[in-house]
Order: sequence, then C-alpha cells, then structure tokens
Amino acid sequence: MVSLAEKVAPFRGVYISHERSEGHDPMWYWPSQDPPGAPTLLDAVSETIEIGERAGIRVVASHIKAKGANYWGSSHAAIQLIERARARGVDVWADQYTYNTSGTDGSTVLIPDWVFASPGQSQGADTPRPDHRAALRSVLADSVKAAALRRDIAHEITRRGGPANVVVFDYPDSSIVGKSIADIAAAKKLSPVETAIALQLEGRADRPGGGRMRGFSMNEMDMEAFAALPWVATASDAGIALPEDGPAVHARYYGTFPRKIRHYAIEHGVLPVDDAVRSMTSLPAQIMRLKDRGLLREGFAADVVVFDLDRIRDAATFFQPHQYAEGIDYVLVNGVPVVEGGRLTGKLPGRVLSSRAASQP
Repeated sequence: MVSLAEKVAPFRGVYISHERSEGHDPMWYWPSQDPPGAPTLLDAVSETIEIGERAGIRVVASHIKAKGANYWGSSHAAIQLIERARARGVDVWADQYTYNTSGTDGSTVLIPDWVFASPGQSQGADTPRPDHRAALRSVLADSVKAAALRRDIAHEITRRGGPANVVVFDYPDSSIVGKSIADIAAAKKLSPVETAIALQLEGRADRPGGGRMRGFSMNEMDMEAFAALPWVATASDAGIALPEDGPAVHARYYGTFPRKIRHYAIEHGVLPVDDAVRSMTSLPAQIMRLKDRGLLREGFAADVVVFDLDRIRDAATFFQPHQYAEGIDYVLVNGVPVVEGGRLTGKLPGRVLSSRAASQP
C-alpha cells in the first residue's frame, strides 16, 4: 500500500482507507476458525498513519468507530494515535457517520457462516445450505462442533454490542419484533447464546439466523469523542435507496447530516452548531482539496442548504428508514434549486468533480 500511495502522492492524491478492523477484531474473524492475533482498530489506525507517513500522502481513516461491546472506550486510544501523528506532521484525517450501528450490523447473523457451508464447499455466506435449521441441527449433534458454535455465537453477540443491543427487526413470530436478544432470553429463560440458537430453529429455515436482526455495536461515548474533533468529517457512507428497497436500509442514507446538527450539536452539546456544519461542508472540501466548494464565498460554487435550526432533525428510523429529514427548506446545487419549500424539484444540476479542481493545500 505504501508503494501504491507513493505513486499517487506527486499528484496530491488522497489515500482513504476503510480500515480492515474497527474493534477488537475484523468482520471475518471467528474464534473457532481463525488463529489469534487478528488486527484490531488500533492496528488498523496505525497502518493508515504509517502509509501516510512513509508515502508522504494525505490519508483518511474512513468512518472511524470503536465497534463491539468489549472494545468500547478505545476511541480515546485511536484519537491519541492520530493526534500524535498529526503533531509530528503526518497529514491524517478521519470521517464518521452519526449512528451507533454500522451497515453490516443491519444483516447481523449470530450463527457463524461455517455452520451453513455445504460439504465440499468453501465456508462463506455465499455458499449456504437451503435449510438452515437442518444445518444447525447437524452441528449441534456433534459435541465438538457444538462447543465451537457456542463460542462463536458468544463472540458475535459481544461484537454486535451485547445481548441488550442486538434487536430483532423481522421474524415469523411478530411478538418478538423490536425486542433485543436480552429481552427474548429473559422471556424464554435461556442464555443469550441458546436464544440465538432457538431463533434459528424456530424461525425461517431459508434465512441464516431465522430472521433479520440489527446490532447497535457502537457506544455513544465513542461516537461523541470522534464527533467533537476538528479533523473528523461527517460522511454518510451511504448510496441511493428507494422505498421499494424495503426496510433493511440504514437510516444514515437519509439522516446523517441533520442528525449531526440535532443530536450531537443541539441536544448533546458535543460541538457547536457551526462546527457541526463545518464537518460536513468546508472540512470535506479541504480534505479532498476542492478549491471552490464548501464555503459561502464569492467565486465559489453555489452549493447552499437553508435549514431551520429549530426544526432540523433526522426522521429516518430503522423500522421506517425511508423518511426525509425535517427542517431543510432549500437546497441549491451549482446555484440551481433541487429542494424548494421543502420539496424536491427534480432538477439534476450536479456534476462529477475531477482532480483538476483540486488546489487547496
């Protein structure tokens, strides 16, 4: 990566890393299957810093977070790593979305994917058996495999935020929808691990885990620590979503930026409103070296948002994510109204920005 970054550095490029670990271990790690020593958040942040320092290039730790209940609080160590690097001249930045649940949390499956791998096929979510109940029963019948299974389930519950923070969003038994693994375990008088097993055995056979769950794997302590920093930009990590895409869409697609203003600046006082606005306007433009955007200044592109400070809020939820934010009355892109009086105009004045527009230091 250093060698590749060195090729880009003379062109004033930027290395943006979705780091390979965001907590105690990366997404692919299962204790029963993988050797110890998987990279942690701090390893990943250190790698990003090292790439920037050795290659002499601007680097960004993208959607920085401290994921997993047993890694909460580690934001402070990551922040220290980055601030020490910045103090010695490394050009390192970060970005963050404003929710305590990630995109991968929305497809939380507490049963490890190796349980569903067909005989003779490689392990992985793309090679499951059609009958997930039968696959699970087969593993439970083998005492050695069953012990490995329970160990992996316990690890995944913790990585997704603990039993109180893993919530059922879709399940054949509607009475448990909206309840956490902790709630369901208490009602069934089972441990969280046995509850995860029961959800598969009693749920949909054609779906890993028996239903759809979301883990809220980050803690507000860490979210607020990152949100307050002047070198952390606000970024949605989102794409295009339509109502027909269903309820499994992350709320960040609709609410990331107003949530930074309402939740973190106004309600929690983590940072001033003007700093929250900077984090999503001039700071990203500065990081990407866009010379004529991000500020209300003569000669700059007229990208303007007019919002009501009393009304601005994110309306999207994880049960009903397709909800536009409130309090945003006008949006202009390149001087053309795309939202007028709170309604979309249907106009498409945006354009691709090339590296030729880059001139900021």
